[in-house]
Amino acid sequence: MTAGELNLNGSVVAVVTSGSVFWREGFSPAGESFRVFKHSQNGWEHWHGPCSYTELRRCLASIHSLSPAFSFVVVSQPPTARIANPYQQRNCEKVLVIDEDYNARKTLWKTLKQAGYRVVIAPDGERGYHFICAEMPDLVLASASAPLISGIEVLSLVNRDNRFRDLPVYITCGTQREVDQAKSTGATGIILKPIDAECLLLALQADGRMAGQKVG
Repeated sequence: MTAGELNLNGSVVAVVTSGSVFWREGFSPAGESFRVFKHSQNGWEHWHGPCSYTELRRCLASIHSLSPAFSFVVVSQPPTARIANPYQQRNCEKVLVIDEDYNARKTLWKTLKQAGYRVVIAPDGERGYHFICAEMPDLVLASASAPLISGIEVLSLVNRDNRFRDLPVYITCGTQREVDQAKSTGATGIILKPIDAECLLLALQADGRMAGQKVG
């Protein structure tokens, strides 16, 4: 079963990746139950639930002991919510992709365009940061290993500038060292390389503005 085949009676409220939970902004657990889905090499599978919010917190804490190769998505089930497509996006969001790899840029451009985003591509961090200053995208997806200015350095520059205090910056990482640097620099979220299109879209589905919270 793949994420694209899931017909969820609810909405995505959190994504778990690289040992961190990213909650949808404004999320409130009142009166809801939850299901957790795990992504592995075989696709998406139901992993836990339905459960209460208290049980969900214990479940998320247990994820700490699992391999960071696994990603999870948390789906709420309010009594009246009926959402057929968890990938449904607004068509106004402009995403800046900063990546040094041509094939990765091409794949990300296609994936995000098909999901309804407007996409701008930069092959290095210097050009990416200049675009941020000139055009102010809605979200940045930057490679930690981008040339000239790395994605980590772009994130640091963004965090120091009050103009961009609400700009979400996701860092794509290929090593644990890059993951640690992205976390310590204050990334909105971390996407592991090689990038799984389904995990990426689920991470961005909750408006790309989820507050990061460490598991456990």
